[in-house]
Amino acid sequence: MKPRFILTTLQYPGQKLILQVYLRHNINIM
Repeated sequence: MKPRFILTTLQYPGQKLILQVYLRHNINIM
């Protein structure tokens, strides 16, 4: 995903969990 996706997700309070899960997956991949 592109950084824009993260910024757009941050605009939706209800999707903070999705962002956290997304970041966790990034850490696992790295």
